[in-house]
Amino acid sequence: MSHSPLAGKELDVTEHQVDRWIQSNKEDWRAKIFRDHLGNKPVFQWVGDWIPNIKRYVSGIVSHAKANDAIFQIVLYNIPNRDAGGFSAGGASSREKYMQWIRAVASAIGYAEGILCIEPDALAHGAEFIPWKREQRMQLLREVITYLRRACKHAYIYLDVGHPNWLSHGRATELFLTAGGRFAHGISLNVSNSQTTEDCFKYGLKIVETVSESHGMIIDTSRNGAGPPPSTLQGTEAWANVPTNRLGTVPTLRVRMPNSFSYRLHGLLWIKVPGESDGDYRGAPRAGEFWPEGAMILINGGNRH
Repeated sequence: MSHSPLAGKELDVTEHQVDRWIQSNKEDWRAKIFRDHLGNKPVFQWVGDWIPNIKRYVSGIVSHAKANDAIFQIVLYNIPNRDAGGFSAGGASSREKYMQWIRAVASAIGYAEGILCIEPDALAHGAEFIPWKREQRMQLLREVITYLRRACKHAYIYLDVGHPNWLSHGRATELFLTAGGRFAHGISLNVSNSQTTEDCFKYGLKIVETVSESHGMIIDTSRNGAGPPPSTLQGTEAWANVPTNRLGTVPTLRVRMPNSFSYRLHGLLWIKVPGESDGDYRGAPRAGEFWPEGAMILINGGNRH
């Protein structure tokens, strides 16, 4: 039996949008609720084309983690044709520009220890591309993973494969391997989604067992406390700022599942930052902006108390 490479590590706690909102809205009745439920929690830092000096920005994240004897948590979110033109559309303008960006990120990380979640939805969206575009996407992901594995020797790399209600585990495994998954430490699941932890674990186990004895998974629990939305919600309604979403397990690397395969689960983490919008839908601001009403929904269904 193997073990999680993240076992015994401490997650870095960094300032994020909810902390800044609390500081600016101290008299708001929601400030204490946000502080109690969302504040002082280790969440991922997302980096992409909206950051003008990526090397300096990532260096700041890495330095903060080192100063706290903790490991950083970063989501890379800048692949060309990001989000397949959806609410989070954008990304690098070309493969060359993207790899230049990746090299800058890697240079900032160096030998620092931390978690890299690679391009949420990129693999699963790629499954829907026409064949030659899908091949390009998988080749690019493979190049990213192999480069980061060489350049960032103490970074733990997890390629996102979507969630159990998207691709079949067989298809996800096939694409994961094509995209260089053997060179990663595992997969990330459920980013910005609400599938249950149990369902994600069962699904992920089928994937990682096919790859190697050491591969594992990290699962996003930032909004899966109530499980997936009712089946009456379809399409965008089923994933964008869903009113039935609730906070799940707080971030932890000390996880146990009720079987002998717990070592495959490397962490239950808040990869999507709770309270950040999925996009300008259901009255929310654009994707990535803090949305107080959405944060309240995650905490208690939007009730005042």
